[in-house]
Amino acid sequence: MNYAQKMCLAIAANLALPTIALSANWDLPSAFPDGNFHTQNLRWFADQVAQATNKDLNITVHSNAALFSADEIKVAVQTGQTPIGEICICHYGNEYAFYEADGIPFLAQGYDEAWKLWQAQRPVIEERLAKEGLMVLYAVAWPGQGFYTKKTIESVDDFKGVRIRSDYPPLTRLAELVGAEPVTVRGPEVPTAFGTGMIEAMYTSPTTGVNSQAWDFVDYYYDIRANHPKNLVIVNRAAFEALSEESRTAVLKAAEEAERRGWKLSEEKSTEDLNTLKEKGINVLNFSDSLLTAMKGKGNEVIDSWLERLTPDERERMKNLRGQ
Repeated sequence: MNYAQKMCLAIAANLALPTIALSANWDLPSAFPDGNFHTQNLRWFADQVAQATNKDLNITVHSNAALFSADEIKVAVQTGQTPIGEICICHYGNEYAFYEADGIPFLAQGYDEAWKLWQAQRPVIEERLAKEGLMVLYAVAWPGQGFYTKKTIESVDDFKGVRIRSDYPPLTRLAELVGAEPVTVRGPEVPTAFGTGMIEAMYTSPTTGVNSQAWDFVDYYYDIRANHPKNLVIVNRAAFEALSEESRTAVLKAAEEAERRGWKLSEEKSTEDLNTLKEKGINVLNFSDSLLTAMKGKGNEVIDSWLERLTPDERERMKNLRGQ
C-alpha cells in the first residue's frame, strides 16, 4: 500500500469516528402491554426518532414490564441502567408531593382541566427532575378515572365496607373518607383479586377496564372522569447530552409531536373503550348530582390535605388552577 492510499484510509477512518461515537441504541422500558395506546405511542415516537436521525439513534421499546417493573423504571433511568423510560408520575408522591397532583380525584376533571394541570405542573416537575439528573420529554394523560363496582352506588353510604383497589395514596385517602376499605393490588393481579374476593371494586379508566376484562367480575362502571393520571417519558440527562445536536433536536421534536398525538389517542381510546364496556354487558352510568356533590366534598378534603404538603409557590399554582 503506497503513501497516498494510507492517507486516504486514515482520512476515511477519521471521518467515520464521529458517526460511530454519536450513534446510539437506547432501550425504553414500559410497564404497559403492547396493545395499550401509550405503548403504541411510544413505538411511534421511537420510529420518528429513528427516521429523523437516519438511525443514528435507535430506541427499542420493551413493553409489559419485560425489562424493568413499573416501580423500577424511574431509578433505572436515573442511575443510567437504561437511558429512557416511561413512568406514571402520580405514583411518586412519596418522593415529592407535587408529583401526586394528577392522581388526586376531582382536582382536574376532564381532558381540558387535565391539560391545564399539566401546563401548571410541567415547569415544577422539570425543575425537580433536573435535580435528579432527569429530563421530561413528554406526558400523555390516561382516560378519566371512574368506579367499577359489583353493585349500584346511590349514596356515599354505599361505599361503606367495600373493599376497593387502591394503588396510590390520594385514592386510599378518598376510600377511607367514604368508609371503604382500600386494598393495594397491582394491575396484572386485578382479575385474581376480584375472583378471590380480595377486592369488590376498583377506581380506574375505561382502558384499564378493557385491558383487565372487567366484565368478567363487575356489573357497573361509573364514568365520572374525576382525574387523568399521566404517563411521563423521561430521559437521563447525561445520555441525552451525549447525543449529537441533530439527534437531540430530533428527539425533542418527536417528543412534542408524540405528546400532542398521545392526548388525542387518549380521548379516542376513552370513547372506544367505553363502548366496549357497554358491548360486553357493563352498565355504564354516572353518579347522581347529589352523590357527585358529596364525593367532590370528600375529594376537597383530600385536596386540602395535599395542598398543605406543597411549597407556597406550588400551592399558589394549584389555587390559580382551581380559580381560587
